[in-house]
Amino acid sequence: MTQLPTLMFFLRITSVFVVALAMLPTANGDESARPSHANSRFTARLPEGRAVEFLGVTDNPSNETRWWTPDGQAIRYIPPKSPSIKVSQAGIDEFRQFEFFVRNIQPGDEVVANINSQSGFGFRTFPIKNTKDVSVRLAAGIPTGIPQVNINLRVESDKWTSILSIKQPQQRDKKSLDDVDIIDSIGSLRKSGKSSVITISHHLRGSELRVVGIDKKGKRHSARQKHSITKKLRKLTATFEDLKPNELKSVEIERRKTHHVEYRNVALNINGRTQCQMVIHDTSFATVADSNKAATVWKSEAAPSFQTAASKQRRQELYSKAVETAVKKGLKYLLEEQRNDGFVPTKGNFRENIATTAFAGWALLQGAERFDDAEILKAAQQAARFVTSCQTEDGSLVNPHTKSPAGRMYGHGYALHFLAKYYLHAAKAKEATDELRTAIAKAIKYSVENQIDDGSWGYTKVDGPLGRGDVSNTACQISAILAAGEAGFDVPVATLTKTRDYLLSAQREDGGFLYVVTYQSPPTYARSAAVMAALSRLPKVKEHAVENGFAFMKGIDAHRRSREPFYMYGAFFSIIAYQNLGSDDFCQWYEDTSKLMLTRQASNGSWNVIPQNLGPNYGTAVTCLVLQSIQSKAMTE
Repeated sequence: MTQLPTLMFFLRITSVFVVALAMLPTANGDESARPSHANSRFTARLPEGRAVEFLGVTDNPSNETRWWTPDGQAIRYIPPKSPSIKVSQAGIDEFRQFEFFVRNIQPGDEVVANINSQSGFGFRTFPIKNTKDVSVRLAAGIPTGIPQVNINLRVESDKWTSILSIKQPQQRDKKSLDDVDIIDSIGSLRKSGKSSVITISHHLRGSELRVVGIDKKGKRHSARQKHSITKKLRKLTATFEDLKPNELKSVEIERRKTHHVEYRNVALNINGRTQCQMVIHDTSFATVADSNKAATVWKSEAAPSFQTAASKQRRQELYSKAVETAVKKGLKYLLEEQRNDGFVPTKGNFRENIATTAFAGWALLQGAERFDDAEILKAAQQAARFVTSCQTEDGSLVNPHTKSPAGRMYGHGYALHFLAKYYLHAAKAKEATDELRTAIAKAIKYSVENQIDDGSWGYTKVDGPLGRGDVSNTACQISAILAAGEAGFDVPVATLTKTRDYLLSAQREDGGFLYVVTYQSPPTYARSAAVMAALSRLPKVKEHAVENGFAFMKGIDAHRRSREPFYMYGAFFSIIAYQNLGSDDFCQWYEDTSKLMLTRQASNGSWNVIPQNLGPNYGTAVTCLVLQSIQSKAMTE
């Protein structure tokens, strides 16, 4: 391999963390020294033929004998010849070296390498000129005791595309702003001395957006740009030197493509096995010419059909006389527990949480449609009115008497989910009101605004004391948002894409899902069912991820599922997940689950949930949902 000049970078992050990088362009992309796993799951296939291969990890400096894969498996690997990287810094305990190979990058592209751990992070940008393949060597000083790090590589194009043209910017023209969902707002053009300044709030990394000014003679002017980050948005301040506002004819907002590959939980020791995962973030986008609501708003596809003759007969058999009797007793119990204002209390932890009312209203709606019962329908309507009446100014659906902040996002998600299903019923009956439509739209907006940057949701708002994201809260929110989208409400594609990437990053090799991506907690059935309820409906989810998730679920039998702490939670999301998977699997799951549930009904018609102390109202509502799901229009449509 021809040896070319090496770019090296040394960055002191903290007293115990140093990063050094080298980019080694190659003439022919010498493949003879690559390990056998180069085409494995650690190779990211990017658009336009680009690819990033994570070749291996070793000590630094390398003795060429101790190499391992990103998840800690020992391999034999002889790296390409390159200048040695000498790194020395007091306070650093150990050094590691990470080898990558980037294929088919285009002249003018930039490669950004980034590594982070508990001690800090660092990055370096390398412009690429007249080369097709490039080796990337990243060396990092790691304090003793850290078992894994996260590594990011970004390939950024030098080709910029206009996504918004602002005519007469001094008048703050908002033309086409609604069609570009990455831009939140544009501040008015103002004068600052001899300069003109404009601010833009957006949802991109700073390197992906720029502002260009066009003067009255048609000449383009670059701006001095300053990037900052608020709690939820990024802000770009563009300053045009020696240009007054009245000298600018228009302002072009331009974006470039970025291909981002993230390797999470990279092992720092040989045989120190980790659940290393690769996540690809591709920022494809539409230009102003073809950007419209369809490009930024998700349109749901038709749900799978279960109306074949065989499946219809099987479902009728499963909805036995015993099941129907149990459901009627459960619904009667819920009617007795519902207050005059429509509220159904939890009778345990989270006593005033709105979630139980949402579940009860949904179960009652199913019963009203199944039995054509006016009394039950009236109770479902009362539940919907109560949930709607609880909406706050910012769109949150929360009982004003709720004292604990811990369950508020769950309650909001379940309430939105119920209202979306109720809206379908009301729309068919031509009873959908503007108040209901507005409440659902505001609730969607609240959920979207409270999504964390990594695509997750936490227990409370992102700036709250419990604002850490996890897959359980995330599955609750995105399932509700999807239900609203399926009911005809606008749902931003960007929200779904971020959620999809976050949930997939939490999936383990066995198909189950971690509770928090950074914690190696064992996967559970309930949590995995919740995630699969979302992934089975989210767009562009790879088939093998769905197959592995359902394989994990099907590997846990009904009795084992029932012994998990959050059994009812898992049963609820299993309805959605399995009905999206297909009729045969759903029927088998329903048969096993319903048999067990029928044995646990109390004499008064209720089902109690003892482990979480959530009480019989919650347990009865969810069980009635599950038992009716085999026949319910409210669930399957």
